[in-house]
Amino acid sequence: MIESLCDPYHDQLQRLSNDQFLVPLLHEIGEQRSWWHPDRTWIRMSGKFDPRQETYATLVFRTQDLPQDICLIEVSKISRERHTPEETSLCVDSVGWLRFTKFPHDLSLPLLSNVLNEGISARVIQYLPHHRCTIQFTQMENGSPGFAKVFDSDVGRRIHDDGMALWKVASLGELGFSIPRPGKWDEPTRTLWQGTVEGTPVKISRLFDSQGPDLAYKMGRAIGTLHTSRMTPRIMFDKEAVLKQAQRHGATLLHKEPQLHDTVEPLLHKLEEIHAKAKDKKPMPLHTDLHPEQWLEHETGLGLVDFDRIAFGDPEYDAAGFMTELEFKDKGRGEIATVTEAFTHGYESIAPPLDQQRLHTYRSHKWLAKALRAVGKIKIDGASRAQKCLVNAKKCLSVE
Repeated sequence: MIESLCDPYHDQLQRLSNDQFLVPLLHEIGEQRSWWHPDRTWIRMSGKFDPRQETYATLVFRTQDLPQDICLIEVSKISRERHTPEETSLCVDSVGWLRFTKFPHDLSLPLLSNVLNEGISARVIQYLPHHRCTIQFTQMENGSPGFAKVFDSDVGRRIHDDGMALWKVASLGELGFSIPRPGKWDEPTRTLWQGTVEGTPVKISRLFDSQGPDLAYKMGRAIGTLHTSRMTPRIMFDKEAVLKQAQRHGATLLHKEPQLHDTVEPLLHKLEEIHAKAKDKKPMPLHTDLHPEQWLEHETGLGLVDFDRIAFGDPEYDAAGFMTELEFKDKGRGEIATVTEAFTHGYESIAPPLDQQRLHTYRSHKWLAKALRAVGKIKIDGASRAQKCLVNAKKCLSVE
């Protein structure tokens, strides 16, 4: 039997997946360092596992109530302690060294604290340590609510430029949904400022209720307006780029879980074969991360957010993203057929018909990506979760 890189971490993952193990440590550290009151209620925001890295686990916790406190926990087998007021380490038997860092201290986002003070009632809604942080404000400089996205690079400049181009297209009435109004790109702090979108975020359960097909139809029709618009993204994400991404995903997955070789390698070969035979088609502007919870509902229609990766490519890629997320949340209950059919009808009421083979191929790509994410979670059953995703990826390619 081929040993997984994750196997030696079974006991560590079991403990780190348990908030009842970690939250008391947050209370203890907070009281010792006077970082926060010891009776705060903590919620896990995220967790990432990578056995290839010295820091094999990274977790982020936030307080449930306001004012918001956030703590980063980085776990390694050896001590990586740094003596700063915002950091401290603790050695725990059978787990290793846990380094606690009080937010917003982050060497890769050195001006994060400055950005937090540039608006009123800041609330962090996503924090990817050492990479990016998304902050929601009830009021920005212009007096309106909005968001700030702080990056570790200048990628936000491209996102802002694309956002301005998309806003122009929206102003011409070409989009069937509302989008965030672009603010500015601030080079010194590497921060992208944006407005908000009116409406209530769509919960994926809405698509499984009696009104789900009607909502899916509206979403399909709405995204069709983006695909047929005159938006000109700067990035090309065509079938060749998608295949290269899949090859990277497959290589990383096998590095972590070599016992998946007999599933991953044939899947990649099949994808390569399909892409080689597929004819080129005119690329369209894509959202590229079109899962159902990117949408908002309001009285006059729909809103759509998170255009950070807008690109040119095949429209089937967006449709596959929407459908695969539904399949993932449906968990095999078979309740989504009418929803996906309604989405397709809505889409094709305004845009050219979707190529079914391409659609199923891109669904397979999406399931491969989910397999990789499965082994990156702080779970003891990452390999089995990944295997289930790969089975679904294979099934997508067997659809006529």
